[in-house]
Amino acid sequence: MITWRDVSPTYLKRRNLTKSQAVACALEMLPLFEAEAKERQRLHAGTTRGRSKSVPDSGPEVKRSDNEAREQAAAQFGVSGRHVQRAKKLKLKAPQLLDAVKAGKMDLGTAVKASRQPCSRAAWS
Repeated sequence: MITWRDVSPTYLKRRNLTKSQAVACALEMLPLFEAEAKERQRLHAGTTRGRSKSVPDSGPEVKRSDNEAREQAAAQFGVSGRHVQRAKKLKLKAPQLLDAVKAGKMDLGTAVKASRQPCSRAAWS
């Protein structure tokens, strides 16, 4: 069975996307990774220190930072988890700038800097 995890890297390689646009794609996929992380947390809720693990093995041990949803989404698209976090903040602060990043009119760094400027929001449109 083919899953979205199998399709997205292949599709990304066929597209002529900038790194900033790839970050925006990773941000769009982030809710799926967060939902998976929430399910893992639910499954392992009873596995505190001193209790035996009653859930099936989820695979090889990974560092905590590698297991965060944003890191997994970033790895799927070949970008940095920190950039995905910056894009997430930009989406909350100035979504119209993120739209410009998605369209390829502006890179992520420029958009973040523009969001910090104390100018009117009408100038961003």
